[in-house]
Amino acid sequence: MHRSIAFIERLITTIGVAESSVKSIRLSNEAPENISIDSIRVEINFLSSGIDDFFHQTVNSTGFFVDDVIAISSEGYRSRSATELKSIRFEGEVQVVQIFFSNERNITADKLKSALITETAFGLPAALTKLLPVSKIKFYFGSNQQPMNLSAADAGVVSVHNDIAFMQEQIESPYIEWRWIAPNGKISVKRVELTEYTSASNRDLLKRFSLTPKIGFKVYGFFSPELMTQSVPCLDWTNLVNNINQKVESYVERYTRDQVARVSSRINRVHHRPDVFYKNRNISKEPENEVETVILFDRLCRTENMSFPGGLKVKILDYSPKDIDSICEISISPDSPALVGPVEFEYAIKSFFDHGHDYRQVKLIICYTVGSLAFPYTTGGITYMLDLSQGLPKLRNSNDEMSVPCLILDRIVKKNAIAN
Repeated sequence: MHRSIAFIERLITTIGVAESSVKSIRLSNEAPENISIDSIRVEINFLSSGIDDFFHQTVNSTGFFVDDVIAISSEGYRSRSATELKSIRFEGEVQVVQIFFSNERNITADKLKSALITETAFGLPAALTKLLPVSKIKFYFGSNQQPMNLSAADAGVVSVHNDIAFMQEQIESPYIEWRWIAPNGKISVKRVELTEYTSASNRDLLKRFSLTPKIGFKVYGFFSPELMTQSVPCLDWTNLVNNINQKVESYVERYTRDQVARVSSRINRVHHRPDVFYKNRNISKEPENEVETVILFDRLCRTENMSFPGGLKVKILDYSPKDIDSICEISISPDSPALVGPVEFEYAIKSFFDHGHDYRQVKLIICYTVGSLAFPYTTGGITYMLDLSQGLPKLRNSNDEMSVPCLILDRIVKKNAIAN
């Protein structure tokens, strides 16, 4: 972070929720001719009461460079080293202090705003920030005469519980996120799992359906350190707890209703999908994805008098959705010895390429259809050909003589048309 922005942030967090004589702060990339061209100017204007202890504390906790410069209104803005700030005894009324941070890159207003709303009281919703004295401080950037708008978006309306002003907004998260001004003046955050506030019966519901609802809240407020040291703060806030439980119940109800609708939709879709046959024997519904392709293949293997092209025999020994799908015992033809090797299943052969598989890593590809993919097919700088002239098609590429047999199931089965 820029040292100039860090100084401003430190000043605001030092002030915290207290009254301060700081009236305004201006940050500028422009410096007078007698100041280093790489300097960033921070100009602090004070009320008539002059410099207060918050400024002194900030100065004493700041490490200045030897090339940093200060100019004070009571001294006619005479330039002197900023390292002297810690020892200066301010005499009389001081209304303006300018600090020039040397060797700083140009800064944008957005960077200043981001730092303030991330770390300081300006990160609270505007309706809460304006309850604090620090909200009276005006921030200016460059030569602008209009103050910056640092207000964060409001989160509903301000509520009060046990004399604690707070606001809450729903977020897509499984947590209740508490945000408050800590004793060091910075925004502190405490995240508590949503389920800590739910009833035992609602926790059982979520566990039964393996649900982690993302219906959490951000709760902003002026909470005491003692309250926030509790592992589950504000558990006795009845309205908040009831609101959470109502949302959990609605979430579970919506989930189960949507689940029933999805199942009903699948049932309806099944009735409108064609059947596939092998030698006039109804085997299955036409597959629509890879898993259903595996099921169809398995049913074909179990079909009496089933024979795959070329005398191919395949027995699935292991199946996993990760990496290559299966390890199988394979015999490509009646004359070839059985071997154990990797076999990849796909609904459409194009998925073999889309999933980034290397055809040299498999002994066989099993798919339901070629689909709309046209061969020769080029991807990744390699052109592939699919030879359909044989009973068991073979996939080749333009780089070597290696080929991989492909079992394409819709060349074996037939399907009937189902009227809509």
